[in-house]
Amino acid sequence: MIQAIFIGMPGCGKTTVGSIVARLLKCDFADTDTLIEEYAGKSIPEIFAEDGEEYFRDLEAHVIADAVKNREGVLSLGGGAVLSEKVRSVLSEQPVFFINASDEQIMSRLERSTNERPLLSENPEEKVARLRKERQHLYEECAKWTVSSDSRPARRVARMVVALLGSSVPELIKMESYDILRGNNLDVHIQLAVQKFENILFISDHSWQSDRLRSLLDDEHHIVDMYVDDYIGNTAEVISFLENKAIAKNFVVVCVGGTQTVQFGTAISSMWLGGLSSVIVPTKVDTIICRTWNNPLYAPLAHGKIKVLEVICDNDLIDIPEYKEKRLAIAEAISLGYAYNKKIFLLLEKLKNEEKMHELIAEVLRVASLASQMRVRGEMYGYGHTFARAMKRLVPKIDHGYALSLGLVFSAAISESLNISPAHWTAQHRDRLESFGFNTHIGNVSKEDVIASLEYVCALYAPDDKMSHRNIRMMILRDYEDPHIMYDIEGYPMRQALASLGL
Repeated sequence: MIQAIFIGMPGCGKTTVGSIVARLLKCDFADTDTLIEEYAGKSIPEIFAEDGEEYFRDLEAHVIADAVKNREGVLSLGGGAVLSEKVRSVLSEQPVFFINASDEQIMSRLERSTNERPLLSENPEEKVARLRKERQHLYEECAKWTVSSDSRPARRVARMVVALLGSSVPELIKMESYDILRGNNLDVHIQLAVQKFENILFISDHSWQSDRLRSLLDDEHHIVDMYVDDYIGNTAEVISFLENKAIAKNFVVVCVGGTQTVQFGTAISSMWLGGLSSVIVPTKVDTIICRTWNNPLYAPLAHGKIKVLEVICDNDLIDIPEYKEKRLAIAEAISLGYAYNKKIFLLLEKLKNEEKMHELIAEVLRVASLASQMRVRGEMYGYGHTFARAMKRLVPKIDHGYALSLGLVFSAAISESLNISPAHWTAQHRDRLESFGFNTHIGNVSKEDVIASLEYVCALYAPDDKMSHRNIRMMILRDYEDPHIMYDIEGYPMRQALASLGL
């Protein structure tokens, strides 16, 4: 049975998308132009030159009818196949997709293509426009679905096709400058993300997940292994390794592991040779939830300084979190729940008694996507994160979950002191955090040191040169899901917020 047939203009991406769809559906793929050449024993340009277009169209119709009747899987048809009434009749009861691309996109692809196209050999721009006029209505007439193919990766178009066919596809979560793919058994999606690269710089942490994915990619790629533990903190050795292994722009960086591995890999991706493409496969819950949008060590991601092909969160590759990781993830989830979506709190309550971590991950990622699209100029961290980062600078070994819980109470106290939040806002934050075992008081630091650390952190991300380096600003809430940036925090609000933490 034919599962999908692709039609469209020459150069629209039918063969590329069709072959990816076949991989996702785990079935055969055939391009009818290839079938025609096999049947005729000569190339399509030779058929046109020796026998003419009319003969070619008759032969094409015969081959397509035979393929639809006798083959299984996915078919890609030549651009002019729909000109034949016989072909249109054959397609009438089939799952046909029209891959629609603009003339500009088609010309861009044709200029890069090595395929010889007889009908486009001279004045291609003029001929593309003419072919569009002749064929567009026929494509639309034959197609059950129309899918746009613009500058997006072909694998994304293919996933859309698979979804339209009713097959299971992973969830695609759009961040500010990259996408996150989340689901189960995503091996084929990892392969698709790197398929156009022959060379891989494989950065990992000696985990079972990295061993499995390396084996998955080893047959089709030249892999250079780099283990984080061998190089972390030694810049000279990192540079020497990259130079000795001749890591060039034709490499893609694949990062597989926890937070340290991902931070190390994204640093290399952003700095080496002006930036390398990368695919990130996190294996720790805290890496997925906490590092996807607000951590400064992810700054190259957030600011688009490296080309992230995909962040792939495969539930099958995620380690069951230990206590510290789970606490960290919960603190991050509480932050996002207050600022962007209260639904997270319902999942957190389930988490107290049941194993709902994957469900929590899914919702937090969806909310993080919304958060990344709602960033306010001058905001460098999410809710509670400005203070948390200041505490991390002041007390480097502080638990991140603890630091963030302090930041949430601090931010709530700021808004409550200004009478712009609901009553008992600080107490509500404290009660929720303490119900999950977080300490919301601080000791062994001075008010002066905390304020100085806040000033330092805020100065790192001043939105313009005119802003005073002493300006303290952060996200506060006027209510659930109502985030704003408060500037010039000092005086009474600062004293009340510090007092709420026991200072």
